[in-house]
Amino acid sequence: MTSVPHLDILSVGSLHEAVLAFSSETSLAGFWSAVALNTRWVLPAARVCILCRTSDNTCEVVGRFQRGGHTDLPRGSFPVGEDAVSRALRATRPRWLETPWVDLPETDQLRSWLRSGQAAATVLAVPLSGPSGSAGSLVFEFVDSEAAGDKARLGALASLYARHAASAHLVIKSMLALEEKNRKLEQITEELGRTSRQVQALNETLEQRIDERTKELAEVQLDLLEISRRAGMAEVAAGILHNVGNVLNSINVSAQLLSRRVESGRVRDVQKVVDLLDAKSSDLASFLTSDPRGAHLIPYLRELAKRLVAEQNENLSDLVRLRQHVEHVNAVIADQQAHATTVTIIEQCEASELVEDALVMSELDFAQLGIEVIRPRTRRQRLAVDRHKVLQILINLVTNAKQALQQSRARPKQLIVDWHHDTDRFLEICVSDNGVGITREDCTKIFTYGFSTKKDGHGFGLHASALAAGQLGGSLTCRSDGPGRGATFVLKLPITAHRPRRVKQELAVS
Repeated sequence: MTSVPHLDILSVGSLHEAVLAFSSETSLAGFWSAVALNTRWVLPAARVCILCRTSDNTCEVVGRFQRGGHTDLPRGSFPVGEDAVSRALRATRPRWLETPWVDLPETDQLRSWLRSGQAAATVLAVPLSGPSGSAGSLVFEFVDSEAAGDKARLGALASLYARHAASAHLVIKSMLALEEKNRKLEQITEELGRTSRQVQALNETLEQRIDERTKELAEVQLDLLEISRRAGMAEVAAGILHNVGNVLNSINVSAQLLSRRVESGRVRDVQKVVDLLDAKSSDLASFLTSDPRGAHLIPYLRELAKRLVAEQNENLSDLVRLRQHVEHVNAVIADQQAHATTVTIIEQCEASELVEDALVMSELDFAQLGIEVIRPRTRRQRLAVDRHKVLQILINLVTNAKQALQQSRARPKQLIVDWHHDTDRFLEICVSDNGVGITREDCTKIFTYGFSTKKDGHGFGLHASALAAGQLGGSLTCRSDGPGRGATFVLKLPITAHRPRRVKQELAVS
């Protein structure tokens, strides 16, 4: 092991001042210029050149200094061959070279600058070594061999200077990388703030819409009760309330689901992140690099942004569904209000869409009650019917099947919806369940006004549905093998447009 030469206090002080001078730089360009310039306080070299590796086969002059004058060297990369530059870059310790530049081409710009003025007699190459390896080399040129003095002492000074420069270079690169991460973090935080404000505005609008729709429905119900009393149509009013109640149940479930999602949303997590950043704002860089919580902050924010966007999409989807429920309520009410004039709007409808819309009204209940819904096979069939009147009938049938399954101990609980052609002119939509079933005697009375097999039933829904089916030119029938064996309701509808007709209120459909 070689001994370290003794360094006098003046040399150490000059080295310390030079290191302080370049350590205060905040940009790489200014840093390398300061490193080159401040070598004049450390070594009596005539010229100093800082070479940095740019690739396996090139180098770049990033700093230079010449006593008594300055000759600019164009920026750029220079090829590295089997020459003195290559030897300087490969040096792993201070290395003294005698006239090392003669093997560079005469036209080479690097050689022209290095050999400008008086030719160098002695050259000292010192590696810029750091924790990640050598970044390049510091090259000191002495035009007078006597100016080199004690080569061991100068080599030690140059080595210390290069070591401090390499460490400072690593610090500056780390600081610049940290500044870039901070900039990206600020962008993410700003984007999260915008998303949070949008979600908050959407939630406020959602609550307002639910309140408005609830008030509208309450007002409509009051109006309908008053109209039914004035006209003496108690049965019509009861039918309206029954049909609206089926849809209101779905509206209430959707509203509760939206309310729970809003209450348990991730918006508060954004505030927690902001509070954490505010608390660490005095030393944010150290927090993000040294604190385990800071290291996980950016991935957490990225995942939080995805969760907020997903919640927003779910809320928007539920709003659309809620609006569809309300539109159906309005259609049912409008249909009953126009009952006296028997106004029916005939339109082309897809059978699969009618069935799916009726099932959607109760899909949340299906999941909670463990009911398996078996939908019809994928096929198309168009009907010319009153859409809302058919939907009203199907919703009643699906609701009754759901209640029958809820009271049954059958496993698995199944609700099956399918359709087939009775003749070329009619389509039969079948709603079946394996619930509590119906006695044969009750199958003949179940469509009679006021008759119900349920303890809390009023006998309105199926009676109104049978009347509506008759008005459409079709029929509604029921069959069951008895208690505990399930039931099937068959809605028969004409495929082509049918002229609406009045049906007597006392009609009972077998």
